[in-house]
This record gives sequence, structure tokens and C-alpha cells, in this order.
Amino acid sequence: MRDACFYGGPRKRKDSEKYHHMDSPLPAAVLLLLLMTLMNIMLYGFGAALQNLNQTELEEKAQNGDEKAAQLLKVLDKPGSFITALHIATTILNMAAGAAVFFLVREMNLRYRFATAGEETPGAVALWWVQAMAILLVLFILLLSISVVIPRKMAQDNPERWAERLLSPVSLLMKAVLPIAFPIAAISGGVLRLFGVDPDSDEEKVTEDDIKLLVSEGHEKGIIKAGEAEMVQNVFELDEKEAGDIMTHRTNIVALDGEMTLNEAVAFIRNEANNSRFPVYKEDIDHIIGILHIRDVLNFSEEAACREQKLCDIEGLLRKPNFIPEIRKIDQLFHEMQAQKSHMEIVVDEYGQTAGIVTLEDILEEIVGNIEDEYDEEEKLIVRRSDGTWLLDGMAPLADVTEKLGFAVEEKDLENFETLSGFLIAKLDRIPEEGEKPVIACCGWIFKIRQVGGKTIRTVVAAPGRRAVKN
Repeated sequence: MRDACFYGGPRKRKDSEKYHHMDSPLPAAVLLLLLMTLMNIMLYGFGAALQNLNQTELEEKAQNGDEKAAQLLKVLDKPGSFITALHIATTILNMAAGAAVFFLVREMNLRYRFATAGEETPGAVALWWVQAMAILLVLFILLLSISVVIPRKMAQDNPERWAERLLSPVSLLMKAVLPIAFPIAAISGGVLRLFGVDPDSDEEKVTEDDIKLLVSEGHEKGIIKAGEAEMVQNVFELDEKEAGDIMTHRTNIVALDGEMTLNEAVAFIRNEANNSRFPVYKEDIDHIIGILHIRDVLNFSEEAACREQKLCDIEGLLRKPNFIPEIRKIDQLFHEMQAQKSHMEIVVDEYGQTAGIVTLEDILEEIVGNIEDEYDEEEKLIVRRSDGTWLLDGMAPLADVTEKLGFAVEEKDLENFETLSGFLIAKLDRIPEEGEKPVIACCGWIFKIRQVGGKTIRTVVAAPGRRAVKN
């Protein structure tokens, strides 16, 4: 038989009077809810503060005698047991908060039942439950905001202040839950060992993707500058690039003939070169016999007997060259060059021929960007002329040309050709002869080859559509 008190029907007024003389749990439930909310604020705020503390600053303070900094360092050094206790405490508090909310709803229900004794209808009961659910939803949103979201955000913005002020009360709370934490830790530790996981290991596994994400977030929030974020990203990309990707191509190498005398080398370096190191070859660039350093040139040129000697005949003048394959990873190459105190490596292809050179500066530029000194002349590979046409260097990167001029090529062309010269030679289907000035129409542009040399296209003039191209 259903309870007539809740579902309707005659109800005696003395039951209502009896209820009002009962001790109501409402004040206790409200007090419990407020207390649990306050404790949650402390725990969630303290946890967020710990995650954002600067350990280096804490160590400095601890060395200067700051006791709270020393205590916080102890928590940070071995956070495993503390985090377990923190999770247990928050779970217990959330359960207690749930109990408080249950008593509040129960009290509201009892008050409603006795207040409407004998008068409630099914519609009125349904309305009451809708109101109760709405109140629960509002309570949930308020509690989540006040006890979790707000303290976390405030602690993240000022972690040191929050951690120092909450250290003592949170430590007392942690001690209260230790009797519960020990058996939980024992059970979870046993299960973890069954799966081959060491529960006592505090080692954090930070991946490359984690660091990239942190850098990206830091840049978006303005904490890390764009240049700094780019450098970090470039460091991680070093192991993806090979020597062949960053080398100076053989056609652009400034090298010296070993048959050249020391005086001739000095004159060449003074008048035509800005480098400090030069590969020295015998017969051709595929037979490099050493590296000439400008400091060695100056030292040996002081000896009159050496000035008219050939570079290849002066003992001790040339330094031993190091040869590497095109596929050598840049990060590995960087460590090798550091260990060998080498600033220049000769890159050879699979047939043993010289493909190019890589310097320590080339590797550093992959991290920090272009490095120029007072002797470097700015290279203008892509220049817009006054008549609206473009003067292009054949060695200009194809991707840069397409971006500047605003036309698109197929993805396979960008993969197959690094330079404009290679792309145009492929379109022409042959290497143009020196002095020849063929015109190539493609991608909605007209390209007139202006200069050819060394089996590559040196300079090109480009104009959109069918526009006449001037020299």
C-alpha cells in the first residue's frame, strides 16, 4: 500500500505539528556543505599552485633560510604520496558535499510534504521535482565554479602566494587522510607491479610533443616570443633534416686550386672572397685535399720561402678534410663537429663525388635563422622591377618564388625541385646552352632565361600572362 503521506489522500495535521517539533538537519547540512566547499577551495588551489611553482626560485629561497620554501621543495621532490593523499581528500570531501546536498533535498521534500498535507496533486509533485532538479543544477554549477575552477585559475596566476599560505592547513588535512591513504597505496601498488609498473617511480615522461605543445601555448599567451618559439621548434626538427638539405651546393662552393701559390691565394682571398675557410682541391672539386684557414694563410705568408710555393706543397698549411654522406642527420653531425672541433664538412654523394659543404654556421642557422656579419652582402634572389616584371636568381627556392609571385605549382614539383633553375630546366626538358635565352610559358607566367652558366640557369626575368618581357 502506497504512503498516503507522499502520494496524496487524507493526512492528519498532528503529523505536521510533530514534524515541526523534530530537530531539522537543514542547518547542519548547509554548514557541512560550506565547510566542504572551503576545503575543496584549499585543496584544488594548492594542487594548482604546486603545478605552477618555479622550483629554481624555491631552491634559492630555501638556501636563504625560507622554511616554507624548504617544505614546498620536499613536497615537489617526492609528490607521489602527497598527490595520492590529495586525491583521497578531494574524493572524501566531494562525497561529503554530495551527502550535504542529499540532506538538503530530503529536507526540502519533507517540508513540502508536510506543508501540503492532503492537498498535493500529481502536477504539483512533478512541478516540485522540476524545481528541485533546477536547484541541484544551480548548486552544482556554483560549487564547481567556486570550489574548483576559480581557485585553480587564481592559484595558477599567483602560485607562490597560494602555496605558502595553504601549506599548513593542507598539510594538516593530508595527515588526517593518511590512515586511509596507506591501504589504498598498498592495493594500487600491488596491482601496478602485476602490470610491470614501478609505483615508487616519480620519473615524469615528457615527450617531444608535450614540449612543443607547451611552447605553442606559451607563444599564444604571449609568454614566449615568436622567435624563441621558432628556435625551440627548429631544435626538434634537426633530427628530421639531413646534410643534403642544408649544404651549400657544389656549384656555389668557393674553393681554391691546390696548384695556386700562397701569394695568389692571399690575393684571391683579399679581393674576391669573404670566407674564413676554403676547400682546396686538386684537379677538380671532386678531389678535395684539405681545408685552408685564413689564419694559417696569414701565419705562413710571413715566411718568404712559402709565398711562392703551391698550396698543396706547403707542409702543415692545409687541415684534414672530413667527408660525410648526404644522408647524415643534422643533429648527429652537430655533435660530431663539436667533438672534432670542426667548422666545415665536405658532403659527398653516393658515387663519392663532392655534393657540397656544410659549416657549423649552416647548422646554427637552422636553429636561430640567418646569421650575417659585417662582410656578408645581402642576397636579393627575388627582385620586383619598376616595370612590374621580376628579376629572379636561378638558385632562388622554388617555394619562395611561387609565394612571392603568387602562382601555384603541383605538389610533386615542390618535392622534386628545390630551385627555380631546376624547375625551369625540367619544363624546358633540356639544359640551355650558354648565351641562349629561351622563353618558357607556364603557370600563367612568362619566364625568359637571361643568363646560363655552369649548366644551371643563373638569372631569369618573369612577367605575368602574355606580357612582353624586357631584358
